[in-house]
Amino acid sequence: MRGHGATIVGSSMKEAVFRAVYATINAQLQPIAMQLGEPKFLDHEEAVKTDELHHAILDRPWDYWKSRL
Repeated sequence: MRGHGATIVGSSMKEAVFRAVYATINAQLQPIAMQLGEPKFLDHEEAVKTDELHHAILDRPWDYWKSRL
């Protein structure tokens, strides 16, 4: 989908919504953060741990977003 936006996927609706919401927030913050210098990306182990954390807390933002509807 090059040049046509973004495709967000997840193993569940909760995960896809979570990733879509935070992709938008992160995209807004990225140009600001890049003014601070070169980014340091997560290594594989850090990325796996981050994904595990996201799955562990997924219900909390999901419940909040449902309550907002």
